[in-house]
Amino acid sequence: MSTHLDVHDQHDDEMQGIRALTRGYALDAEVPFAVRVLYEELQAFERKLQVHAKIEDELLFPKAAALEKEVERILTLKIKAN
Repeated sequence: MSTHLDVHDQHDDEMQGIRALTRGYALDAEVPFAVRVLYEELQAFERKLQVHAKIEDELLFPKAAALEKEVERILTLKIKAN
């Protein structure tokens, strides 16, 4: 069973591969415009992916864990009441 951190690590590994293939998004002066756009979009995607992971790690997953504990507490009380 993978955790959200495992998924984030997997995405970062994939982005590391893309960075390696693009030499860290390095471009020569004579690179075609379409390649420049592609590299810029890959960099923007990577930034968005990092923001997404941070939001999940700092906001969504802690909230989900707290809700899960609350549901477990409520169910335990209901079970004990029966």
